[in-house]
Amino acid sequence: MFEYTREIARAIVDHEDPLESWVMAFPWWYEDAHFIGMHAAINESLEDWRDTSLTYLTSGREPFLSCHLTIPPTVVFGHTPCNQLHSSCDPWFGPGKIGIDGGASHGHQLNGLVFEAASFSWQKICLNHGQRASMR
Repeated sequence: MFEYTREIARAIVDHEDPLESWVMAFPWWYEDAHFIGMHAAINESLEDWRDTSLTYLTSGREPFLSCHLTIPPTVVFGHTPCNQLHSSCDPWFGPGKIGIDGGASHGHQLNGLVFEAASFSWQKICLNHGQRASMR
């Protein structure tokens, strides 16, 4: 499964594909009253975090990971595997932010965050065991 995913990614990058245009048309972050979501990080030191560079939105880590965010709402991010933030691939809940990268590209798990009734819960699929588990 892991190698197959890499082959798909290579095919998209190496060939002009309508899928690439479709993916690139999406916004680089999602924002509503409850959370902000992006691939990697935002730069809170800017007057408006929405001016964060595309490079930082897609590959940033520090100082985002170690800062205490003061903006509402909660920031949900990936890119940094959770086992680099705490001792598990399970989602990491930090000050004003939630990391959800379960290390699926390294054969670990795929995490899904669920927002219902003004609270977060999560589910995971363990790729190395093929098991599904849910946590609240």
